[in-house]
Amino acid sequence: MATDRSKRPHTEHSRLPLPATNTVCLSLVLAFFALILASLGMAQESPTVIPKTWDTKAIETFQLPLADSRASAKFISSSYYYSMPVRPIYKSYAVYRPDREPRGYMDQLQRKEPQIVFDSSKLKSEADWTRAGEMVFDAPIEFVDAAETLYSEIRGMNWFVKNGVPVTREGVMPNMRWVVREKGKVELGILSCGGCHTRVMPDGTIIKGAQGNFPDDRTFGYEQRVKEAKAKDTDSLLKKFRSFIRRSYGAPGSWTMRAREQTACLSPS
Repeated sequence: MATDRSKRPHTEHSRLPLPATNTVCLSLVLAFFALILASLGMAQESPTVIPKTWDTKAIETFQLPLADSRASAKFISSSYYYSMPVRPIYKSYAVYRPDREPRGYMDQLQRKEPQIVFDSSKLKSEADWTRAGEMVFDAPIEFVDAAETLYSEIRGMNWFVKNGVPVTREGVMPNMRWVVREKGKVELGILSCGGCHTRVMPDGTIIKGAQGNFPDDRTFGYEQRVKEAKAKDTDSLLKKFRSFIRRSYGAPGSWTMRAREQTACLSPS
């Protein structure tokens, strides 16, 4: 009688021997754990290495040597640079054009506590350092109090309208910031990197690090006219103004120009 081959039990030749089966299983388990360890390793960011900012030897190659070496710039040493105290960066707040400023905004700022927001000991990842770099880019290094002309003018619409100062779609002028370094005292922070290198686009967005479009020349000329109209000692005002122009633009002729001539150059309108 013929035997039904489909019903015959599998012989030992038709399946893997037990040792071979164990080997395959073990290989799969090891491969699985290897994948887990690899994924854990990828999830852990490698330590961020911050390059040395001021290297004396590198700085010496910063510019081409001049024909007369006596006229070459003399840079400070690395040891002096790193001995300087670190400038604190305080939390700052947006400057709105007056017609777009939220109601009660300045009163809220008056009640704010001063807060230092840059702490390098808390920066661990590359993303942390990137955010901190943007914070430094926007951080003012000079502060104007309420008694000064720029502060009072920026609280009114004329300064914005007559000088064509661009603002974002939210009504923010991104080139300056309000800063609280002392509770109850709100100062206008100026001269940040972003003050000159933030561009307001036609659609109201901004590009940081671009060629800026803040009308610094027009606003400065405008402010000088306001100061001149109020000044009792115009000679002292003119002396300070000439010194500023010479430092800013290296223009020796500014020493002989009258105040109105200089403001006309900055703000011809």
